[in-house]
Amino acid sequence: MTVTPTINPEDWYKLIGKPGPTREQHGSEASVSENLVPLKLTNWRLEGNMLMADSSLGTYGHRIPSDLIMTGLNEDGLPILRKVVL
Repeated sequence: MTVTPTINPEDWYKLIGKPGPTREQHGSEASVSENLVPLKLTNWRLEGNMLMADSSLGTYGHRIPSDLIMTGLNEDGLPILRKVVL
């Protein structure tokens, strides 16, 4: 078994004589919060114990306890969960 020693990335770039990657900020916190758009979740459904919804970024899934069931949507389009009593 061969063990490869690890090296700090900054030391590696110095060793090979190349400049390291630059770190650039892609926007200030203020500009990001100004342009932030809330994620709109639609088409809620229950798949097993996964509460699923569709969004512009893809499918959202959230695991819920198995003693809960989705019975519908409220006025805001959010799921209504009820506890199952046996």
